[in-house]
Amino acid sequence: MKPKIAILTVGGIGSGYFSQGVPVLMELVEHLRKDYELSVYSLTAPNQGFKPQGFRLRAVPFGYKVSLGIRVLWLLGLFIKDLIIYRPRLIHAFWGYPCGVLAVILKILFRIPVIIHLQGGDSVGIAEIGYGIFQKNGRKAKIAKWAYSKANELICLTHFQKLTLEQNGITKKPLVIPYGVDTAIFIPLNTEKNISEPLRLVHVADLNPVKNQKMLLLAFQEILKYTPTATLTMIGFDTLKGKIHTLAKDLGIDKQINFLGILPRIEIIQHLQKAHILLHTSLYEAQAVVVTEAMACKTVVCGSDVGLISDLSPEYAESVPSNNYTVLAEKVMYLLKNPDIYRKSQERAFEWTQKHDFVWTVNQIKNVYYSILFKKQSESKEKVNG
Repeated sequence: MKPKIAILTVGGIGSGYFSQGVPVLMELVEHLRKDYELSVYSLTAPNQGFKPQGFRLRAVPFGYKVSLGIRVLWLLGLFIKDLIIYRPRLIHAFWGYPCGVLAVILKILFRIPVIIHLQGGDSVGIAEIGYGIFQKNGRKAKIAKWAYSKANELICLTHFQKLTLEQNGITKKPLVIPYGVDTAIFIPLNTEKNISEPLRLVHVADLNPVKNQKMLLLAFQEILKYTPTATLTMIGFDTLKGKIHTLAKDLGIDKQINFLGILPRIEIIQHLQKAHILLHTSLYEAQAVVVTEAMACKTVVCGSDVGLISDLSPEYAESVPSNNYTVLAEKVMYLLKNPDIYRKSQERAFEWTQKHDFVWTVNQIKNVYYSILFKKQSESKEKVNG
């Protein structure tokens, strides 16, 4: 009989454009359901017509227009109601706030062990743009600190994120498990990809303040001074209502930028395969899975010293300080002028993705499950024997 696991999540299952949800979370559920009886509790309803395959999906029936407090209470009610027929042996919460907090409350009420799996804004606070829960003297930060300390295990995605947690006063030591990618679909077009002109650059991220596309465009403007035939493809939903498009026009570089908006995942893969370099300029990242996706396609990564780029630089990726667009442009031009160095960086990064693929990630998480479930089982036997 499969062990019962409850997953709590803000969303990401069968929602969003093309019902892709958060692809890495969808993939994780797909893998885990083979060995565990999964019930997924989501604060976001899936798209109409989405049908879960091989797992139970319990979601609030309304969207973000309804307050978070009401949605959390609704999900709590669903969980408690299900306890009559479905009592999980473990709760795995994605996003520390609010799902991690809810999971710890359930742990206290029903003595079910909890894993809190941190994802992004649950680890940081950037006051200038109001991003993240760890804002100065914030109520959310205090609640999150309490919840994180009560979890049986805390998982983060990179050592960069782990350091950010420490800087924000989190004393519990997290496990570091980055998301790998499916190396059966994220593959290079050819065994060899050489860098040459015209230079093809790609950027995959929603247009928002965290992703810092102003730095990206300023760097691209500098790059065009050295190689005027370069192109930049930008993929992602525009939350800034055309501000980045306007900036590109003001900088005189808009004709060499392809703004493609939101694309299905398969088309994103194709653009990663064709590009020479992925540029990623975020102010903060817990990981940035697109970095791993690009590396698996033998596309070299250059970007801000955050997330996985920070962890892997300089051996597997090229990092620069946030907002330093001049140095970012110089890094790109250095690679263009030194194709041998480009290929060596490309091969090292590719090998890293093969060793840390998605199966590796799943196995790391299953090991955490096993350690908690085995420990709980051992404690139960000790009580009986005692």
